[in-house]
Amino acid sequence: MHNVYGYEDLFNQLIKNYKTNNLHSSLIFYGSKGVGKRTFINTLILKILEINFKDNEYEHHTNLFINNVHPNIKIIEKEFDNKTKKLKTSISIEQIRTVKKFINSTSSIIKLNKFIIIDSSDELNLNSSNSLLKTLEEPNQNTYIFLISHQLSLLLPTIRSRCLKLKFSNHNFENFKKIIETNIENIKDTEIKFFYDISLGSPGNAILLYNEDLNDIFEMILENLSNNKITTSKIKFCNYLSNFDNEKFLNVLSLFKTILIFLNKLKSEVLTPENFLSLKFKSLNNVSKLLTKQNIIDRFEFIVKNEKDLFNYNLDKKLFMLKLLSH
Repeated sequence: MHNVYGYEDLFNQLIKNYKTNNLHSSLIFYGSKGVGKRTFINTLILKILEINFKDNEYEHHTNLFINNVHPNIKIIEKEFDNKTKKLKTSISIEQIRTVKKFINSTSSIIKLNKFIIIDSSDELNLNSSNSLLKTLEEPNQNTYIFLISHQLSLLLPTIRSRCLKLKFSNHNFENFKKIIETNIENIKDTEIKFFYDISLGSPGNAILLYNEDLNDIFEMILENLSNNKITTSKIKFCNYLSNFDNEKFLNVLSLFKTILIFLNKLKSEVLTPENFLSLKFKSLNNVSKLLTKQNIIDRFEFIVKNEKDLFNYNLDKKLFMLKLLSH
């Protein structure tokens, strides 16, 4: 079972509420992406299975849940589009309609409540949001709906008002380090500090960045951001990035935006080098001195304004990067 580092008190309270039949039927788990909301929910359900079942029976139900085939647990996520070979852009109304059928159907497992996980509810479109709202307005006594949200403001106010909202704050360094060391073997302390800074204390994002080898790319970005001249080195860097698949390239753009945000905060003196644990991040201060505030803002706005078109219309990644770095 996963350890819910940093959220132990909340976990124990929810389990206590479940045992005493006081657990709210609709919960929103909200906070930054990657802080562990889905892991927390999975661990919560595993504990509930342990409460309801023993020995081999518990192991059987755990395997069903892990393989997403448990008859009393339904997980709603964006579906894969066989035509475009990509994930769909939103959770559809058809998917939410299956939730209603799931709630109303008779379960073969009488001694276990039904659980619905929507990951993430930010990806509901207007139709699916309204459909879910109707379900929330008519709560079933034996059903729990768990909504995951990375940005609470994206949910309809009427949905938010019908759920108990549980905030998941970003981790402090101590808990972050425990989680990273549990998931990544033999990682150096200097790397942990770097990923803590770059992810703002989000272990999920840090693990993603680690797996994508974005540690080295960070230094390349700083080197190529320091001026707006097109050099041979900058062209080579753009060529290198242009060979990434869309998913990895999108992660690189997220890294660019994060760096630009930090540079802007350093430029505005909202942050100082002392706010960072990593020596790599302290070097951001030197880069910020080489750029104007407007230059930083222009580059950030260029990414935000153009990144969707880049992927939607399959535009040239090399040209995109050259334009970004010459701003």
